[in-house]
Amino acid sequence: MKTSFFETRPLQKTKKTVLLICLSLLCLFLVLTFTSAGWAGKNGLEEDDLSSAQKPISSSPVALWIETHYHEVIEIPSSGLTVGSSYPEDEESRAIALIDYFHQVLKGGQLLKESASISSLYVDISTWEELQSTPDSQRRALFNGEGLIWRIPTNLLRKDHPVFTEPLWLENYFSDHLPTLTRGEDVTDLKIILELPHEKYGCWNFDPTLEKGLSWWGLEDPNFQIPLAYRLFQDGLLSLEDQWVPLSWSYWFSKHDIPEEVILLHIDDHQDMMDPRLGQTAHGHLYDFITADRVDFRNPSTVKQAILSGALGKGSILTPLLFITRVHVRHLTARPIYSTPKALVKNLIRDSLLTESRPSRLHLSIEDSPQIDEAQSNYYDTDNPKLWLADLPADVPVLLHVDMDYFNNRYDGNSGIRTYDPPQEAQKVQMDSICDLLQSSQVSKRIVHTSFGVSPGFYPGELWPLTDYFLEKLQEANIGLGARIDPTSL
Repeated sequence: MKTSFFETRPLQKTKKTVLLICLSLLCLFLVLTFTSAGWAGKNGLEEDDLSSAQKPISSSPVALWIETHYHEVIEIPSSGLTVGSSYPEDEESRAIALIDYFHQVLKGGQLLKESASISSLYVDISTWEELQSTPDSQRRALFNGEGLIWRIPTNLLRKDHPVFTEPLWLENYFSDHLPTLTRGEDVTDLKIILELPHEKYGCWNFDPTLEKGLSWWGLEDPNFQIPLAYRLFQDGLLSLEDQWVPLSWSYWFSKHDIPEEVILLHIDDHQDMMDPRLGQTAHGHLYDFITADRVDFRNPSTVKQAILSGALGKGSILTPLLFITRVHVRHLTARPIYSTPKALVKNLIRDSLLTESRPSRLHLSIEDSPQIDEAQSNYYDTDNPKLWLADLPADVPVLLHVDMDYFNNRYDGNSGIRTYDPPQEAQKVQMDSICDLLQSSQVSKRIVHTSFGVSPGFYPGELWPLTDYFLEKLQEANIGLGARIDPTSL
């Protein structure tokens, strides 16, 4: 039976009413969205406020970076921070700011000056430049095939700074690179080109047998690159120069975490505790002075970049280790300095190029200690292998580091100063004795990582094959490097 006209009218009315309600809600949503966006724009915000740890909804590169790293937000005192950009507030209504590793807020704007603290995210300069699509010509540090180009604003330096007045000052400061100072395209900038040595230079020139060593390694090109020659292993390292040792520690830490304390068995003719070009923030982050990027020993790629930039050099490999964990350094050397154990004290000092007004550069000092305190980092050097392994703290993992110049330091990097030149057979006797002691004392079972540096310009090239002999003896004592790792994967 057909439905009459009068019976369908109420149904039509109901449909119209529902349609009007939907249209009204849609209009209201659009008005609210437009109003919210306008309010945010007037107040200089790039996205809606964050409350109760909600993630930002904007799709801008900065906002997406904050969204990804929001779990890293920390509280930092607002005093001492340069006025800069505020971002959405966290659950406690504190402004979120991106700051670099020199504690400078990176972008213009106003922080909440009445706040005693802000919530902030540390960001690498290179990350910031990526987010802002900074052209290469404006980047702070730009790596190329030969090294690194570093731009530094001249207003960071006083007019009488020795970089302007002393021709050799930069060479002494960048001791692991070949620096060239030029003016940048902008007259307010200096451009410093940091090249990795690629021909015989400096200490390498003193060794007439260098080619024999390079042939053993497999570097026969006359334009060899000694500073880049290393082989990374799962539990160790073999490198020509020692600056790569922190990379291998970092790789091991990334797989096992950083222990609360370690024993470092250091076989070397040098302490290797000079000041790296690394700084430390108020919250304990390490950063590279040259690139202004964070250096995290749980992330090997950041350590690798710090080595390539020149922030970490072969004479400063031990220093950052003591800033990330407690270290008992046991140094076996042919020329010990101290007759009793010493305390290793961490300090922050002013850097002569970048942070003259604020101490932040890593520095170690060796101070008197009546006895070895296992609760703090400490140092003991000796020329007696038995004393070297005596009274080691129990249940602490052991890192073994070997610099071959301990066995022979004919040149010491400058030819005429050192005459410590034992023959091959005498060196083998030392190697045998060390391996026997490591095994008989059961210390070999506690060694979790082993690193080797050959030291061109110190250890004669004709003797480099003795490294294989020592590695074989360590292997017999069940101390190995593990499987080889592709370094390009870092």
